[in-house]
This record gives sequence, structure tokens and C-alpha cells, in this order.
Amino acid sequence: MTCELAYHRARSLLRSLRQAASQAFTLSGTTGISNAGSQHTGTPAAAVKKRISDKVMNAITDPKIKQICAELNNTPDENVFSLAQGIGEVLKWTLWYRAQQVGTSMTVSTMKMSRLLDDAINSYYSGNATVKFLKDFKYGFLKTGYDMVRHDPTYIPNSGAVGPAIDALEHILKETFPV
Repeated sequence: MTCELAYHRARSLLRSLRQAASQAFTLSGTTGISNAGSQHTGTPAAAVKKRISDKVMNAITDPKIKQICAELNNTPDENVFSLAQGIGEVLKWTLWYRAQQVGTSMTVSTMKMSRLLDDAINSYYSGNATVKFLKDFKYGFLKTGYDMVRHDPTYIPNSGAVGPAIDALEHILKETFPV
């Protein structure tokens, strides 16, 4: 199975998980959150924290990347698969943005994450940390995300699994959109 096919299967799975999660959680007025019939009061069930800083968000000039980053910032920690998908989407469109800046023969219809990563590692970025992070995405995080879904149907990762990837993504965004 190719990485691209695995990416699309994982994306489809994430979409269906997100839809199921949104159907399971409904707001119940001021009394709290209702989750499958049980009432919770006080603190919200899904704590949301900023992942991409305001400083970086304000520097992003591409509206699509900015929107996906805003969605990533608003995704609850419990939605790990949605976080992983959001990271991949931000990375893909950030690398596409950079490819257009430096010039590429790729078109949107022929754009593949593997080629974007290869080109970015070899020519789009010069910072050692950025190149290292891109290699981590290519050989580590993206493979791990695929493996966590593929190899163990009972494994459900927590948000700690995506924390380092979010830090790396923010660094790549800073180099693409100087702060």
C-alpha cells in the first residue's frame, strides 16, 4: 500500500470518527455537556488549547493555511485523529505554498505529500531544524500515524502523541511565514 493511499484511508477514517464524535457530544444549555445521556457540569468535557501561537497565526498570509491552523487550534485534545489529520493538512498546504514561492512543476492535481516532503527537504528550506523536522514528518510522524490506525484496532492514542509534531509544524510555519 502506498503512502498516498494510506493517507487517504486514514483521512477517511478520521472524517468518520470526527462525525461520530460530533454526533455523540451535544450541548445541553447551561448545565454542561451531555455525552450519551450523562450530564457533566462545571468544566467543559473537551478542553481546547492553542497549538499554533497567535504570533505565528498573525504572520500566516495564506487564507487556507490560516483557516486550517485555526481549526487545529480549536480541536479538542480528545480528538487525536482529527489533530493528526489537521497537522497533515497544514503541513501539506504549507509545503505547497512554499513550492509555489520557489517554483515547481507540480500542479494541485499532481501534488503528492511524498514529493512535497522530498522537494522541501532537498530545496525549499535551508534551516537545519526545519529540514530535520520535515524528515521526522516523512519518516516518523506520518508513518506512526498510519501505523497506529493500521496495526492495532484497539489502540487509541492520546494528545501527547501529536505534541512534538505540532511543535515542529509551528517551527516550519515560522520559517515559511517569518514572524
